[in-house]
Amino acid sequence: MSEITRDIRHVESYTVIFQPGNVKVADVPAGETLLRAASRAELFLTSPCGGAGSCGKCLTRVTRGHVQADPHPSISQSDWESDIRLACASRIIGDVEVEIPVSSGLWAAGSVGERRLEGRSRGRLLDVAEWRLPRDLASDPPVKRVAVRLAPPTSDDRTSDASRLEAALRSQHQLGAVAVPLDALRTLPGMLRDGDWTLTATLRETGCGWEVVRVTPGLDAAPAVVAAIDVGTTTIWGELLDCASGAVIGSSATYNRQIQFGEDVISRMVRAQEPGGQARLRQAVMASIAEVLTEAEAQSGIPADRVEQVTVAGNTTMICLLLGIDTRYLRLEPYVPPLDRLAAVAVDGLGGTLPMAFGAKLESLPSVASYVGGDVVAGILASGMADRDEVGLYLDIGTNGEAVIGNREWLLAASCSAGPAFEGGGLRHGMRATSGAIEAFSLDPHSLEAAILTIGDLPPAGICGSGVIDAVSELLRAGILLPNGRFDLSVSAPGLRLVDGRGEYVIAEARYTASGEDIVLTEADVDNVVRAKGAMFAGVTALLKTLSLDWADLDRVYVAGGFGRHLRVEQAMSIGLFPEIEVDRFVFVGNGSLLGARMVALSRAMGAKAAVIAATVNNIEFSDSLLFQEEYVAALFLPHTDMSRFPEMERVLARSKGSR
Repeated sequence: MSEITRDIRHVESYTVIFQPGNVKVADVPAGETLLRAASRAELFLTSPCGGAGSCGKCLTRVTRGHVQADPHPSISQSDWESDIRLACASRIIGDVEVEIPVSSGLWAAGSVGERRLEGRSRGRLLDVAEWRLPRDLASDPPVKRVAVRLAPPTSDDRTSDASRLEAALRSQHQLGAVAVPLDALRTLPGMLRDGDWTLTATLRETGCGWEVVRVTPGLDAAPAVVAAIDVGTTTIWGELLDCASGAVIGSSATYNRQIQFGEDVISRMVRAQEPGGQARLRQAVMASIAEVLTEAEAQSGIPADRVEQVTVAGNTTMICLLLGIDTRYLRLEPYVPPLDRLAAVAVDGLGGTLPMAFGAKLESLPSVASYVGGDVVAGILASGMADRDEVGLYLDIGTNGEAVIGNREWLLAASCSAGPAFEGGGLRHGMRATSGAIEAFSLDPHSLEAAILTIGDLPPAGICGSGVIDAVSELLRAGILLPNGRFDLSVSAPGLRLVDGRGEYVIAEARYTASGEDIVLTEADVDNVVRAKGAMFAGVTALLKTLSLDWADLDRVYVAGGFGRHLRVEQAMSIGLFPEIEVDRFVFVGNGSLLGARMVALSRAMGAKAAVIAATVNNIEFSDSLLFQEEYVAALFLPHTDMSRFPEMERVLARSKGSR
């Protein structure tokens, strides 16, 4: 862990050693469970309940050091006294060494080394959200609240109230041009006199200076609060931000209610042309944003009338539908968007009600093209790839996947719509990467017993994008799933079954799930994953070929998307989302769109930088590209039809075929 990351987290970390195999895991945060520490080293313990503590199977023996744990019904008194502990219920409070019994591990002691030699350790992947923001964000937010004292008028000084306030703001807070618009002016005279010529002004930067949004009596040091929103096709993510410290004080996410009108942007464009369709779509996304803001406000304890501005990032279609702008020409040649940037607009005029201050404004990040929007600009800003000389790839893996290749001097982008599978959409038991979602899945290569981990260590409620990638990868490696996406029903494996003539695999048994029903992966689910990964791989490969480059020419690969924090890159390589290149080239950005929106919401300099990035990016259109279609068809296989990019998986599949 870097010193920067350590400073930000302010969390002690320890070293855990697992036996047999002497597998060392360093920098494990205090309070993390032994089960999760083991997963960091690709040592998955039997845990069919996902780490919720209900199955009692992930037993370990603490041989050195101590953990924080409570007795469990699955552990007898004699075993407890012998330092047997449940891994999912044991939290790390210091350096510790533990032994994994054969009954708890997913493989015998002799296979641990073999498992790790396959090159599947996670590698050291940087977290851009943690190391970049504190360094780059200037303390110059576009919205601020300041206290000001005015000299009262006299017979020798009859300066108007507005001019008096403007002068005081300039002199006391080193501001340039300041204007007092009519809404603030209406309440100003009485407030000044009732408050003994002291007040607090909320200011917004306009591009030409500052304007007074509102005035309140007295001296109030509370900072301004703004919001950052990622308007995704499938999911809406949001944060409340303290403008003085830059801290996230509340956050939430929900599905975009527009999904009822179609899972992709094309479907929604079509629905928007129906009578009343555009209004319904706008109301749906406004209701989703309102839900996110309400939850974030409840978390923070901040009243709605304190939230002064919202910065949104989204693809071009989502922003147009939010603003009520006609989208019909976005999908017609020559694919010209109706806007690329927009001045801040009043929230009250958007045809919906958001829980924000009266007169609050909405600003959106600039877009590039019909299918490359402000969410991509936000991600490029957040990743820092536009600041570097090295050639990088920014890959936003979501319903509307986008790829950008370049550096500080040039940037080339393309859209490659992947569908909602990586966000849990379109899957029998798919869900967002939120509490209860299965985020990790592993199979013992010998017994074919499965282990899962859930977000929050709760009973499994469904499976998110990273969990689906894990499952497809592990089942493929084990020979249970064939390269054509069909289950091999001749394999004897726990969880594999035939239903209505088609194979499916039980990821989590009903007795352990939150719903009391089996959570399964179907062949239709696998088809959706194959199409999604095929579109992303084909888009990047076609973009690289346009530049006479190859994957091997990339110095860094920035992986963005809501599930990025939970993704194991080696598993993504196994299914053909990425080719087999060095793991240390990968950087996980997480939700780059939300991260970039946060940066712009907190810093005027970052807003200006986003505008420069948007003007720098060139877009290539793949809608009618024969090159893209050829690459896409070639990628509709697990992992790919060209196995020269996947030598390790070629060996694995050959072994699986031989064993069958």
